[in-house]
Amino acid sequence: MSALNHRLRALGSVIVVMALLAPLAPALAQADERFWLAGRYDRNHVIVYFEAVKLKHTLPRDSSAIIAPPIAEGFFSPVQVSPAYVDRFRKPGMERFKIGDRYDLLLGDGSVATVTLTKLVGCETDEDVGNDSYIGALARIESADTTLLARKYFALRRLESFRIEPARAAASRLEMEIRPVDSAFTARIAQVIQRALDTDTAYTLGVRRMSKLTPVSIDRVQSFALADGSARQFVKATFATGEVCRVDAFVKPEPVARVLAHGMSYCLNNAAGAALVNVLDLGRGRTGLIFEGFTGDGHEVRLVEYVDGVSLHRLRILQCISAGE
Repeated sequence: MSALNHRLRALGSVIVVMALLAPLAPALAQADERFWLAGRYDRNHVIVYFEAVKLKHTLPRDSSAIIAPPIAEGFFSPVQVSPAYVDRFRKPGMERFKIGDRYDLLLGDGSVATVTLTKLVGCETDEDVGNDSYIGALARIESADTTLLARKYFALRRLESFRIEPARAAASRLEMEIRPVDSAFTARIAQVIQRALDTDTAYTLGVRRMSKLTPVSIDRVQSFALADGSARQFVKATFATGEVCRVDAFVKPEPVARVLAHGMSYCLNNAAGAALVNVLDLGRGRTGLIFEGFTGDGHEVRLVEYVDGVSLHRLRILQCISAGE
């Protein structure tokens, strides 16, 4: 009887340990989860840079390595490299990608396709001024529908790390056509942003005073939906404080327009700032945003995880591809 009790106690201990570990499983899986930016290469391929590295002017220069530049300008001018060349720059924790590997491609509007890596590539930027270079691959979309790559920027994740629920498959979306906004709406949004600037103690008193004296001008309004289907807007505005200042704001338009987060920066070299180019369902109720823009002296594509109440340049960066002086 004592032997039976001992076995029952041991079994109970195992059950308790399993119960304690069970809630950790999703968290552990999420910690290992990664997303990478993907750019349209041609009508049925994308390009992805898995890792930022320092190539130190070792990229092959012979004509056999030269390939056509990608359609997505933010991925610069890659050249074909060998598996041995990629292995030279691998470090612990890097993605162990190789030709033939398959990944999920998040297209936007909640859609997911499968791609297969077909060619390894490298891209060298101006490392001498502090830029990163990149190693990655071209990937062919397995679907015969070439219209899936209608946009320029997407995201890659490991194959079937999770699947989006069919009921929400078309939730996250971006209204790609930037439509003219009626003057009444523009004036209302400008007033909301103006109030946010006037009361934000993070800015100097001089800036707050100037924002009261100089009207905010709305440059662009882009509407998008979160993974749960709720509406948001990304608003770009400017106002003058002796220099031109740019304001990026996230707005909840309904039931009454409200600024959820905003940030301000000076317009260096007449930089146009960031444009929202895709919205992705990252799974588990999360929304990813892809921004493209000139940084004043360079170019940047950034994939971030959106959270209400966090300004653009404070959102968690999942990957950034950039180069500048």
